[in-house]
Amino acid sequence: MKKMVVDYLSDLEKRVLHYYLKGLSYGEIADKTGIPIKSTDNALQRIKKKLNRAMTSAKNS
Repeated sequence: MKKMVVDYLSDLEKRVLHYYLKGLSYGEIADKTGIPIKSTDNALQRIKKKLNRAMTSAKNS
């Protein structure tokens, strides 16, 4: 069975993605998760890379 992309995300990345998709700013996400704004940005960059890899892999399958 294929894994969902979110299965590859850490708990923090899942929370950051959840808030990001709800339209919260980086600052608001940082406040809600208790991490610095830069860590929020880093988490979103990791999420984007993981999503890109998953999409590329699915396209090539």
